[in-house]
Amino acid sequence: MATPGRLLDHMQRGTCRLDDVKYLVLDEADRMLDMGFLPDVRRIVQKVPRERHTCLFGATIPPEIATLAQWAMRNPETVEIGARRTPAETVSHAIYPVAKGRRRQLLLALLDKLKCDSVIVFCRTKPGGPCGQLAQTP
Repeated sequence: MATPGRLLDHMQRGTCRLDDVKYLVLDEADRMLDMGFLPDVRRIVQKVPRERHTCLFGATIPPEIATLAQWAMRNPETVEIGARRTPAETVSHAIYPVAKGRRRQLLLALLDKLKCDSVIVFCRTKPGGPCGQLAQTP
């Protein structure tokens, strides 16, 4: 088990060989795409034997991952857990492009203006980042 970059590093150093791989598992494939690892994954897939069992897992399968699956797998089958759903009619989504330094100000203004019973704000940040600090705001 390795991240794509780490595995490629071992391959370049000669500390890892892939010529006897029988099972290739690509977990979090959608996240690897988001993080820019798709070219590395393709290089790894080219180094493993063509005769292998490949499993690809992801919460979502965007077109780039579907293309990877068709390229890297023979007769791939899709298994979905749960039904694909659209948001409930009572749920609305909004995206507000805003400068990083003004995020908190915009969010607080929107929350004040909307007067919603419940709100979920998705933030992709490290602890102590803008959203972590927002939780501490009185």
